[in-house]
Amino acid sequence: MLSAGDSVNITIEAVSDEGKLNEYGYVYFRAISDIANSSKTAYVYYDEEKAVYEGVFEVTEDTYPCEWYVNSIQISDTENNSADYSAFTYNANYPYYINP
Repeated sequence: MLSAGDSVNITIEAVSDEGKLNEYGYVYFRAISDIANSSKTAYVYYDEEKAVYEGVFEVTEDTYPCEWYVNSIQISDTENNSADYSAFTYNANYPYYINP
């Protein structure tokens, strides 16, 4: 359980087979509840030394208090190769939840 002011650290391992990885990507969160503003975006930034993207999902006073899940992840390299994850594409059981 999270409260306003709390945050969730995001770490995504990434390697590129052709080009250099872009310096940032996106992690899209979606609320389980049917509410206005039911999605939030967290930016992740590539750390070349660690070979990971890192970012933070911050819970604010405006974050609706319900379960949120990772709806999709989008990262790519400079050759436009991408490694997109979508909960709907892969029929995931939404394993990545947070509950503010």
